[in-house]
Amino acid sequence: MMDKVFLDTDVILDLNLKREPYFLNAVQVFKASRRFQYSTSSLSIANAFYFIRKAYDTRQAKHDLEEISHHLKILDVRESTIHKALKILFDSFNDFEDAVQYNACLENNVECIITRNGKDFSNASIPVYSPKLFLEMFAI
Repeated sequence: MMDKVFLDTDVILDLNLKREPYFLNAVQVFKASRRFQYSTSSLSIANAFYFIRKAYDTRQAKHDLEEISHHLKILDVRESTIHKALKILFDSFNDFEDAVQYNACLENNVECIITRNGKDFSNASIPVYSPKLFLEMFAI
């Protein structure tokens, strides 16, 4: 059983922006939050705020992220996280944000990552699942 599960920014945005065809899987992932210790990074929260604010407004972004933060542990992005991400950039990860997320996971002993961008985490040493696959394997 997975206990410590990281939710990538795209899953948070799928839920809050009601992005189809991903919205239902994001809802189901969050409904399973009592069974898992979900986390995301402070970087994900900042990025999500930006996109929700652009889609709606600042009040909606504030409301949505206050609601979601009750279901998530927010992991710090520390100086060490950034240095490690920069070190593996282009060798293991092509996207800096993903490298930061991955290192936040490693620093916090996260057991798996849920993302729709699994290919971006192809060099991860911890399991990476799409929301749909995670639900099929662990939650439903």
